[in-house]
Amino acid sequence: MDGLGQFASDADAFINEHWRKTPTIFHPSSAPVDLLSVEDAWDILKGGLLRVPYIRLLGSAGPIPEERYCVPRIVSGEPLYGYADETAVRELLRAEQATLLLRYVDQWHAGVRALTSSVAERTGRLTEAFFFHTQPGVQSPAHRDDGDALVIQIDGQKRWKIYGAPTDPQWVPGRKVDTPGPVLLDTIVKPGDVLYIPHGFAHHAEAAGDASSSHLTVTMREAAAPHLRATLQSLLTDGCSLPGRPLGDEALIDTARRLLDHMKMRLADTTPQQVIEHARPHAHANRLW
Repeated sequence: MDGLGQFASDADAFINEHWRKTPTIFHPSSAPVDLLSVEDAWDILKGGLLRVPYIRLLGSAGPIPEERYCVPRIVSGEPLYGYADETAVRELLRAEQATLLLRYVDQWHAGVRALTSSVAERTGRLTEAFFFHTQPGVQSPAHRDDGDALVIQIDGQKRWKIYGAPTDPQWVPGRKVDTPGPVLLDTIVKPGDVLYIPHGFAHHAEAAGDASSSHLTVTMREAAAPHLRATLQSLLTDGCSLPGRPLGDEALIDTARRLLDHMKMRLADTTPQQVIEHARPHAHANRLW
């Protein structure tokens, strides 16, 4: 499977012309809109095994407490918590215009995992998938994500406004952006359309029309400074065998010396690009929703 090829007819042209540069909408002839349909999502929910953190409900003020839509199960006499209750989920979607979010779909859906694996192989980045089911008229605040995103519209319509990239290297993913700047792309996506949002570009969306909207977001994470630090530590200490608890001061000093010598040797052979390439596949996000 060529994941990028399903979205852009020419994946190489997409990388060269749009990647990290401009938001773009594609109208592919064979977008995987049936990979995870709305009916599939509800069937999975009805099955009774979907649980937090793979499901979240989002309200106007943020994540809805899981106690409002989850129930415990007794398995082998032990209570297990966080199982989503379909009736409670549907009621919150209806009564409070909540948004249904299925998280890390690539971890528990084989078809979606095949897609994200293909995209990850092509881009060299940790790739994850999230399913959103949004009620009519519900609008998200403008925010920035810590990865490039391919948004596959599955059902209904959604209006997206995409703004520019951040100018401050200390920007925080997910935080509401009050002044995102001029609009670069204002478009309505329909089933089968695929929207590309470059890394960090501010955006917000609203379910258009009188029907709900469902889309699958394929997110390609980018490494940040914490990922680089952790990766560098791993690279520099790899292969260094040291005693766990040196006996005495001299042994401790010798152990520290061996560690420093090993790290100096590894550092001399390590390039910035190597650190980045090793960090990207492990650039997990730490986001509440």
